[in-house]
Amino acid sequence: MDAIPLPGPGATDAELKLRALSGPDGNFWTFAGSWLVLSLVVNAAGSATCGIGSLVLAAPAAFGLANLSLRAADHRRLDFADGFAGFNDFGRALAWWCLVTLYVSLWSLLLVVPGIVKAFSYAMSPFLLVDHPEMGAAESIDESRRLMDGNKGRLFVLCLSFLGWWLLCLLTLGILSFWLVPYMRTTIAAFYRSVVAEKGPPPARPAAATPAAL
Repeated sequence: MDAIPLPGPGATDAELKLRALSGPDGNFWTFAGSWLVLSLVVNAAGSATCGIGSLVLAAPAAFGLANLSLRAADHRRLDFADGFAGFNDFGRALAWWCLVTLYVSLWSLLLVVPGIVKAFSYAMSPFLLVDHPEMGAAESIDESRRLMDGNKGRLFVLCLSFLGWWLLCLLTLGILSFWLVPYMRTTIAAFYRSVVAEKGPPPARPAAATPAAL
């Protein structure tokens, strides 16, 4: 039994961060190493293809990062290959990435703020894809909107609390990100568990899925 329980509804930022920092021994190094290699693969693909490879591989990379984060937040033992799970589910990952990018871009055409608000609204969708293999890209976005109704401000404040760490990261020429990315992403995954506990699991799937609303 975990000494630090999985955060429930309305968990504080401190509780979420404590959960992120208290996983099984060795998980941090596995997360950091997998994320580092994944980043190098995406950057190398981009360099070799004038950026096109990075755009395509960003989708499975984001899926893999969500998978690592969620498993770490659940205090499950991580495997190096967990970061590459998106390549085994490339179709869903790419469809999700394209939809989120399109929607956020369209909202950003109005003004920057609506685009940021929608980015937070869709923020739980990669965790939903990982958690529910039967869920499609559009459905994950719709469900993320439901979960984030009334919780976007909470997530914004949580992300803002890492600002000091990112400033330190700049001072270390990015070296600190090797520790900070696993810490922050696992904290956000714990936030996802908290809002699911608050809002409940996804409702029963309809007979036919409809496109996600903007």
